[in-house]
Amino acid sequence: MLAGLLLLLAQWLPLQSRSGSKADLAPSGSAGSGQPPRAALQSLADGLAAGSLEAHALSRIERDLTNGLRRQGYVHFLEHAALAFVRNRQGQRVPAFADPGEAVLFDYIFGRGDLAAARYLHGWLQEGDHHWRAEFTQIGDGLFSWNNRGRRWLPFLEPLNLKGRKVCDLGGGIGYLAWMLAQSYGPETVFLAEIDTSGFEFIGFAAQHPGFGALASVRLHAVARPGARPQIPEPVDVILMSDVHALRDSDFGERGGPLLLNLARELLPGGVLALHEETFAPERTVAFKEIQQVVTARLNACGYDVLRLDPGQTKEVGVEPQSYNVYARLKSSAKMRNTLVRLN
Repeated sequence: MLAGLLLLLAQWLPLQSRSGSKADLAPSGSAGSGQPPRAALQSLADGLAAGSLEAHALSRIERDLTNGLRRQGYVHFLEHAALAFVRNRQGQRVPAFADPGEAVLFDYIFGRGDLAAARYLHGWLQEGDHHWRAEFTQIGDGLFSWNNRGRRWLPFLEPLNLKGRKVCDLGGGIGYLAWMLAQSYGPETVFLAEIDTSGFEFIGFAAQHPGFGALASVRLHAVARPGARPQIPEPVDVILMSDVHALRDSDFGERGGPLLLNLARELLPGGVLALHEETFAPERTVAFKEIQQVVTARLNACGYDVLRLDPGQTKEVGVEPQSYNVYARLKSSAKMRNTLVRLN
């Protein structure tokens, strides 16, 4: 009963700016206003499906993709990959993707035959930017790469001692964070738990590529619905969530709070909950003091003590997101001095 009352209080806790106006940890947005060259991608998909990509069609698609990439502000990995594919098909020498993760993405989209590429392109175009299936949004945006994801996670993982631990990457998408954990941090077990299982096929594909074999040891687990208990196959020492937005979203009381309460049943005694989240404020920069207020209150309401809360970089207001990393432990834990997090 008390936990429920605290959860309700945290749901309605306002963030006060210095001017006295109310704000919340608002949902993130994407930078840039350009539109992708969808007509060129549609022509490429149709031609691949029909098996009739002639030289003049390839030239037109290359021109349209090139012009579209010059005009737009936000670029999906898929458009760069499509342009590289078209130029390769024309016999041009195109440098391979330097990022090994992007090379795997390219092979998944265009290296499994023309019909498979056509199916992927048609699916991406049909879903567009308004559907959050990982096989389209995360693969098409190139989120399985060091440049897009790997660098930002180093500060998030640095405080954690994961060697020999059981770890769950909750909401792990197409598996890059899970790969980093299995590859470099020495955990006993890595689970990847995800509601959207559309990326699981890609994870199996990537595991067969040089440098990503550690993905084969990652145990994939489907989660029933948002806010539900994940029911990880066995209790774990650490649950990590990156951009799952359990704390940040305005629907905290409906989904985020119940999820955090349910996660208490998935952690071993002394276990740690680690979250990397981004907050986006269209009108102004959210002061870190305000983030601290809401994050601490919401975790306390769900029975966690905040061990450490690190600010990310604050960039141009309304353009780039601000991030923070938070580490917490259940208040009921008997191991209050666990070594999983270094409290500096």
